[in-house]
Amino acid sequence: MELVFVALPVALLVGGAALVAFVWAAKSDQFEDLDTPPTRVLFDEQPAGRRNCDADDGQCQRAAIRKESHASATNALDQH
Repeated sequence: MELVFVALPVALLVGGAALVAFVWAAKSDQFEDLDTPPTRVLFDEQPAGRRNCDADDGQCQRAAIRKESHASATNALDQH
């Protein structure tokens, strides 16, 4: 009988934590797009140099910075 007094509150706490996690996921739009992630694996990504960087996203900016730093490093090595 003492086990019920321990197991019941533990089960309620675990169930409550699961409910809170589900509500948080639903409110933060984690279930918004369920079709794209499984199919994303089927398509190749474009190489960084061929990406369309018209949008102001961080990946295009990082690719441009890497390209510039690589070019400046190559020029510095060529000068020596």
